[in-house]
Amino acid sequence: MTQRAVARPDEARPSVVVIGTVAANTGDAALLEAELATIERAIRTPRVTVFDQDPDQWRFADVAVHPMLTRPHKHRRPRTWHRVAWLTRLARLLIASRVWRDGKNRLGRCLVRAEDDRRALELYGEASVAFTPGGTMLVDQYTVLPRLVDCRIAIALGCRLVIFTQTIGSFSHRLERRLGRSVFPDADLVLVRGDASRAAALALGARAERVVVAPDPVFLFARPVRDRHRRNRVAISVREWPFFRDIDPRDGQRRYQAAIAQLCEHLVTEHDVDVIFVSTCQGIPGYAYDDSEVAARIVAAVAEPVASRVLVDHTHHDPDALGAVLESVDLVVATRLHAALIALCRGTPCVAISYEAKTEEVFERLGAPELTIGIEGLESSALCALVDHALTAPAHHWAPLFAAVEREREAAEGVATIVRDTLAKGAPAV
Repeated sequence: MTQRAVARPDEARPSVVVIGTVAANTGDAALLEAELATIERAIRTPRVTVFDQDPDQWRFADVAVHPMLTRPHKHRRPRTWHRVAWLTRLARLLIASRVWRDGKNRLGRCLVRAEDDRRALELYGEASVAFTPGGTMLVDQYTVLPRLVDCRIAIALGCRLVIFTQTIGSFSHRLERRLGRSVFPDADLVLVRGDASRAAALALGARAERVVVAPDPVFLFARPVRDRHRRNRVAISVREWPFFRDIDPRDGQRRYQAAIAQLCEHLVTEHDVDVIFVSTCQGIPGYAYDDSEVAARIVAAVAEPVASRVLVDHTHHDPDALGAVLESVDLVVATRLHAALIALCRGTPCVAISYEAKTEEVFERLGAPELTIGIEGLESSALCALVDHALTAPAHHWAPLFAAVEREREAAEGVATIVRDTLAKGAPAV
């Protein structure tokens, strides 16, 4: 990833906030790297503050960090009183942002008791532009409400809003739809990964001229493809997935893990390759997900002598370090989307196990939907056949895919111009 020079604080520089990141996730960290690079190209010498879910795990030494304002539930299955307290907090923040905007700071301080929250509102109020993180946070599988509240607070405090490159869902809950329809019409720019997300943004009231289909931001860091030598090693990224639609999630997870275990046996016995499990979410104590634990369960189901040739990497890797690992293999079989994209940026072919629409959106843009296979009803035979084809394909077979990656890199570079031109137009009339 590109390195950014450390800038000295200067109140005259335009203030920008990036709201609601989760940089402990290496995929999200890669997205944030790309977003910060885009902001620096679009806005001259910005003074950036990032609001992160876990600032104690912050690894961007040259960028100011503050605790996320609208933090999600601490509890996976919150009790009623937890949820009521959480919703009450969000409501207080919304009201406080409005009275703060009207100059009623004393009332705002009464509504917002925590010093971190007060400082967050001050930082929002000082900022000229608020950017959401890129990624997949505005879909029904996740907690959309705090993300939308964050956006509404930024708008209330006078920030211009850029919704950075997203996959956007339909918002099945009435409150989320209502809040979404108060956010999307006021956004200066909505960047989306594909046409389905564009349609979802328009359905939420975004203005058509402000919605732009753009590549996943991580393609900004794609490198020229070099001649590759056989390594006899395959990397696999796995994850826990609690959102199976067609079967019980526990049965779906067991079926998925069994298919991956059978793929390991197939790779070792039929292709004589070693296997390494590595992913974007691992090695952070206290973080909600550790994909290496899922990998360890899969390897425990693999019999000897195959298991001795399957390694689980439990280490946390930043985007550069993960890229180096994925560059050192012949093929990546990725469930995590950004494990696949970081591999492609390093010139390594990949096969993607799709669990969300974002995977199809990205691979459709690459002109390679045949490289994805759905997690729903995943069959080991179909997965092994897809991997067989990928492993035995000659080098020239991948030329169209990496030509598409290069086009995505060029398009990702152009996003800075889109942002710059949008902000140069002045605030939209609403």
